Amino acid sequence: MQDLNKFTNEVYATKQELQKALKINTVDTFWTKVLAYRSSFNLDLSLQSIDQNPLSICMCPLLNKKIEDVQRKIFKFSTQFIKFPNSIIKEEFKVLKLSENLKVISNLLRMNVNDDSLKRIVKLELTSIDPSYLILQKYSLLINDLYKEDSTSSLDGITNYLYKVCHELLEESISVNNSIFRNKSTRPASYAYGVYEECPPGLIPAMMEKLFTFLKENRNVSFVLKLAILAYYLQYLKPFDAYGEEIAALLLKYVSLNSDLEFPAVLIPFEKIVNPYSETLNNIINDVQKENDLTYYVMYFLDLLSNELDVLLDEEVKLKGAEIKNDYYRDESENSDVNGSIASENNYVDTDLSTLKDVDEISNYLNKKKTHNDEDALNYTQSIALTNLTSGLSEEEANRLEQHLVESNPSLSRNQASFYARHCTLGKYYTIAQFKRYAACSYETARTSMDKLVKEGYYAKEPFKNKFIYTPIKRK
Repeated sequence: MQDLNKFTNEVYATKQELQKALKINTVDTFWTKVLAYRSSFNLDLSLQSIDQNPLSICMCPLLNKKIEDVQRKIFKFSTQFIKFPNSIIKEEFKVLKLSENLKVISNLLRMNVNDDSLKRIVKLELTSIDPSYLILQKYSLLINDLYKEDSTSSLDGITNYLYKVCHELLEESISVNNSIFRNKSTRPASYAYGVYEECPPGLIPAMMEKLFTFLKENRNVSFVLKLAILAYYLQYLKPFDAYGEEIAALLLKYVSLNSDLEFPAVLIPFEKIVNPYSETLNNIINDVQKENDLTYYVMYFLDLLSNELDVLLDEEVKLKGAEIKNDYYRDESENSDVNGSIASENNYVDTDLSTLKDVDEISNYLNKKKTHNDEDALNYTQSIALTNLTSGLSEEEANRLEQHLVESNPSLSRNQASFYARHCTLGKYYTIAQFKRYAACSYETARTSMDKLVKEGYYAKEPFKNKFIYTPIKRK
């Protein structure tokens, strides 16, 4: 018989998917075993369904890995964007991403707006605008304001932010109903098996209050998991009369910004992820309702978010490559002005450079060219005081060590194992701040994670000035 655990750890299968995989009609016995295995990983939430059934999430190895991968990608994108030195290209990239996200909104609203107009709306350059496009302008103003806000590590202001957004986007509706939430049903109340298409209006305020309480009070829950839960609830309850997807995207950006991240998090295209026109999404929300298991939706959300982050990271690489080319051509132009034309026999053909897009390829090309040009230049030697520098593991070795730690010590989280595998050089000292940056987590989570590694014998903890530092302990 097949290993049933793989239907949790390799793919988080529904009962119907298990039935299809096993190719038998009745899988009740096998399904009971699958649920029993999942129960050991269940995280009970202080959240309930419309029918007041408690909701849970299965924090199985597959889900933990997806959460950690997405956290790492978000943090990498954010830090790389902040460190990018060229402010002009950085601003152009920001305008491009915000206008692309605004394009998604215009498509949701079935507006035919050209790309140039969208960029001008983002840049606040349109002094007069078609009245039908005012919602795009309002949305863009909210995004620009959020982009300028200071990051915090608290979500205590999320309720106030929701009211601000709703008053901007739903002004007429609120003035009539005196409420930001939907006060009438727009769809049938429910389907068979207790599957709701939307929340009955009378239950919306209380359920939204419980959601925001969960987001604010559970500081040890990963912000990525909070994003997924927030997105699910907004798509499940459908709490607003209009602009539900726009409000959802803004709230997701707000949570990202105020979860120890910085302003680049506002560029993440949550607008694409909360797009409602998906049969797959509807099926997944129905699966969650049938089993009161949020894991199905969280897996779906993380896969979408991971794909969008891959695109952002790839575009950052291209952006960096463009900057390297610009710097090179600028240097060449300056050298030509001073020294006259450069002899062709001392240079490679620069048209090759325009065909390169990968950062490593561009850097290698320019290094070779510099070496070629410097062959007849003055030779010099460089000496440094340190002649024996220790280095850590290669990325391939670190990946193997990380997997070994996870498999040999189940009490370690993936983040703890991943950090240690890349910060285990004897004689070096590491800090809580380094863990916080690496794992894109809160300071408290980073502190408890490092202390856990101390307790497990991986680091020694030493006081240094007004903080603690951690140094690896030699292990067999």
